[in-house]
Amino acid sequence: MVDEFFAREFVVIENGISQRRSAFKIIFLQLWNKAMAGNTRALRAVKMYSDFAASRDSSGGMRVEIVDEEPRAKKQGG
Repeated sequence: MVDEFFAREFVVIENGISQRRSAFKIIFLQLWNKAMAGNTRALRAVKMYSDFAASRDSSGGMRVEIVDEEPRAKKQGG
């Protein structure tokens, strides 16, 4: 049932252009956009999705690694 939902396609308007996208792609792109805007909850969700996908793909798929630059900056500055 979950696979069927994620595979279902919807029409979305992006930059004024009508496109068909899977529910999974729509959700993932929204999370990705929020993560790139600095939303840490969205970033963790993207990482969990990518880890799950990589575990199901025999080639390893894409992996997302969270790198926290802040601790390094504190060490250099203080």
